Amino acid sequence: MTIVAIDKNGDVIGFIRSLTYGYTTLFICELLVIEQKRDAGIGNELINHLHKKYPYTRIDLLATKHSSKILRKTRI
Repeated sequence: MTIVAIDKNGDVIGFIRSLTYGYTTLFICELLVIEQKRDAGIGNELINHLHKKYPYTRIDLLATKHSSKILRKTRI
């Protein structure tokens, strides 16, 4: 599943791409937000939207040292 974040001008400002194997695990493959919109909660909104689609599914992802600092701010 891919969810795209679009601003009020219709420009793509971020997206999240995930895979699921049934209803047990959902794996986030990519989460990208354009640099100008970072720290605005876009990534958090994308993850929350995905979580609402699959509320009873465990979400897994791999993170780099840099992205793990960012993901600690995420509230799901």
